[in-house]
Amino acid sequence: MLSRPIDSQAMNNIVYIIREFILNTKKYAQANRVDIDLIGNYEGLWLRLADNGGGFDMDAVDFTAHFGLNSIRNRVELCQGKMKWDTHDKTQCDLFFPWKGIIYDTPVTP
Repeated sequence: MLSRPIDSQAMNNIVYIIREFILNTKKYAQANRVDIDLIGNYEGLWLRLADNGGGFDMDAVDFTAHFGLNSIRNRVELCQGKMKWDTHDKTQCDLFFPWKGIIYDTPVTP
């Protein structure tokens, strides 16, 4: 079994990303459901955040004016992660965090 301790700062970043997605859903999406899926495997952590709102035009977003979305992007980068948005007729954000971006620097023993 693979066990890796997640760095507390990385955990704070992931929790903040989830929190910001939920707050944005509440403020803007007119959704009545949020789904959160988190799966870990040997590559890293996969996180999917989705709501059933109407979506939005990501190309029209000015990231300098939208602190929440900009903060999500910055926190993903801090964790060396990747992010993909699908905002057509819903809002879904797929995130991947490789272990090297979110684990302690101490060696892990099996």
